[in-house]
Amino acid sequence: EELGYTMKECDTESEAKDFAAGMGENSSQYPVYGFISDTTGEKLYEEFYTGEEQPDMQRFTSLGVIKAPVAAASLNDMEGFFAQMEQLVNKTGVEKSEIVKLMEKYIPTFSHIETGKLLDKKM
Repeated sequence: EELGYTMKECDTESEAKDFAAGMGENSSQYPVYGFISDTTGEKLYEEFYTGEEQPDMQRFTSLGVIKAPVAAASLNDMEGFFAQMEQLVNKTGVEKSEIVKLMEKYIPTFSHIETGKLLDKKM
């Protein structure tokens, strides 16, 4: 139990979806269905911090919280990233690989795994 919510383990995807569809506004349970994923962008495990950041792994049972992140990138770097990203997304016929390449340029720890299968197609 975390923050008043408890997990309801479901044996099938259908069971989880049915439970979610029937959840009331004040539900204290949430459905969880575990499965092996083969979709684009999936990793063996998710880490959203670097070795230079200090995660607090005690606050929640299975979720870390960053206590004190490293200093933010320079304003010029961030402005450059957003300007280039805006150009890409406004471009006709932009390729996903172009966006991935730009993100890899500005986020050294970013590692995208392309499988050709998308998570939103599975949901």
